[in-house]
Amino acid sequence: MVSILKGAVDRGTGRKTKIEGIEIAGKTGTTNNNTDAWFLGFTSEIIVGVYTGFDIPESLGKRETGSSVAVPIFKNFISNYYESKKALPFIIPTGVELIKIDYDTGQISNKIKDTKTIYEAFGNNDNLSNYKETLVGSEGFQIIEIEDSEENEFLIY
Repeated sequence: MVSILKGAVDRGTGRKTKIEGIEIAGKTGTTNNNTDAWFLGFTSEIIVGVYTGFDIPESLGKRETGSSVAVPIFKNFISNYYESKKALPFIIPTGVELIKIDYDTGQISNKIKDTKTIYEAFGNNDNLSNYKETLVGSEGFQIIEIEDSEENEFLIY
């Protein structure tokens, strides 16, 4: 979940929350007619929800969204919170590995510097296909060979 919501901050509507040296994850939201807007975000040690709207529902304005209204409030709060303390990174749980994939195709990538690659979280037991190779394993990923059969099935060695 952290990986997904960190992606919304890194590449999505929450990208305005980025603060140098602080890992942030979260999601913006806006109701129909821009009546309400919010951002729910978190770091490794604090969760903050910012909700904006009127007591008697009315539009916040044509371009007023979670990204434009709630995110600046969240960013200001988090900046103040970490003003005198060090932000800790997110911890990757046991059994999860981050693997670089191509953003457009979802294929595993080995490109060192490419703006079209991202790290995505996978479990050690996930079967990941990469050009006739699959990565599996409970103690980390290891390459195993896959061979096509005539019956459109795969034989795994």
